[in-house]
Amino acid sequence: MALSIMWIPRDKEHLPLLSSFLKDKDVNLHVYPPGSAEPFTWDADIVIWQMPSDPVLAKALQDRVRSLSDHCNIVILGEPKQEEAMLRCMDRGAVDLLFTPLKSWEIHALLRRHFLRVKNEQELLRMERFFHNSPCYITIQGKECNIRAVNRRFQKDFGVKAGLPCYMVYRDDPQVRSAPCPSCPLKKTIQDGNPHQSEMLMINRKGEEVQLLVWTAPVYDESGSFNEVMMVSTDITNFYREREHLSHLGLMISTLSHSIKGLLTGMDGGIYLMSSGFRKNSTEDMEEGFEAVKHITDRLRSLVLDILLYAKDRPMDWERMDAMSFLEDVFQTMAPRIRIQGISFVSYFDSGLDFFDVDAGIFRTALINLLENALDACMADATKESHRIEMHGQESDDGSEILIEIRDTGIGMDEETRRRMFTIFFSSKGRSGTGLGLFITSRVIHQHGGEIRVTSSPGEGTVFTLRIPKARLEIVEKSEERTQGSVLGS
Repeated sequence: MALSIMWIPRDKEHLPLLSSFLKDKDVNLHVYPPGSAEPFTWDADIVIWQMPSDPVLAKALQDRVRSLSDHCNIVILGEPKQEEAMLRCMDRGAVDLLFTPLKSWEIHALLRRHFLRVKNEQELLRMERFFHNSPCYITIQGKECNIRAVNRRFQKDFGVKAGLPCYMVYRDDPQVRSAPCPSCPLKKTIQDGNPHQSEMLMINRKGEEVQLLVWTAPVYDESGSFNEVMMVSTDITNFYREREHLSHLGLMISTLSHSIKGLLTGMDGGIYLMSSGFRKNSTEDMEEGFEAVKHITDRLRSLVLDILLYAKDRPMDWERMDAMSFLEDVFQTMAPRIRIQGISFVSYFDSGLDFFDVDAGIFRTALINLLENALDACMADATKESHRIEMHGQESDDGSEILIEIRDTGIGMDEETRRRMFTIFFSSKGRSGTGLGLFITSRVIHQHGGEIRVTSSPGEGTVFTLRIPKARLEIVEKSEERTQGSVLGS
């Protein structure tokens, strides 16, 4: 395809100036005589514009170049004495200069520079497409960690925050936004000029946690030095969750094996007492053995239910239930097990309790887990002569929530235990605990759109406070607002 050149001379005398130089070139030359109206379109490949001799018009041309530089490639033709004004045109967006008197080789060089510039621009556009269409997050950052450029995917998921340090873009916790991330691969690359890799937990513009695998590499210039670093990150959140799940699975198998082994040992002891009672015709031994086996059976049942709740995501089986009857049923289920240990167990249920939407099966399990935790805390406390567990139930002041409180006078918890108590596989009971019960309880509460608070001090007992929306519509809205497993402690 022929090259298109637009020629705008300053006067009629220079109209034929370019024709003789371009007659043997594959060029379409469009000439606009002085005084004619400006072209309505600037679609030529090159616009060669002659610098006016009048300084006022020359200044006007400089301003015109600024406004047109984004639309066309402007080349300024002028006399050597006009060099300063021509260079100002270059500053405003002109791409090249030509000086009179013209020589054939200068036109040839101009065309070669144009074709090289077009080739470079096409290569730059190609690289830009790679940059923006990459399935990874890509940023270009200075040695001060400030972001200078981002690709389209980064822009979509993290927002455009050019000029800010990367740690202020990736993180949403004010306490960690004032300094680079720990083990930052970017800082390492800045220090030693080598590529580095790291896994990092970041926060996207929606507030979601994203696990990223991050690579950093220096961007060298022609002199062999670098002032910028490229950071390429890929989202491994799903892979990380699967890896974490497998890790949890292995830990769970190990933990449950110890727990089941202990329960079976206890059952062997109960069976031995029963067998011994049969041989000796001792009713006391038989009853003691039976109670031991019954207790172990209940613990095995609870353990299996916790495993099923953890291992399988199931749809919620919603039903509208009378809150008073539901809480009373849970209370009556646990009362014999608690009172047989010599522990006082009382309930305070408000007569105004109304209906609420609940998955009765798993919510019942969650409350029993909390009551069993209270029972264990009281039994582990040998410093008090007597212990007491209370179960409260009432509606919130605005009538939108059911408030449930479980209090005990047991051993209580320190700050570290409170912080970790709802973490999977964490247990303060040693080998007698699986670390599943309270984790499952927290998950069930949040599946109901609820909130759980814990107040406890060593030796002072513990209070669990639950707030559960009564209506299913409110439950769905609150579940979307709260992240899985968020727990408030005091």
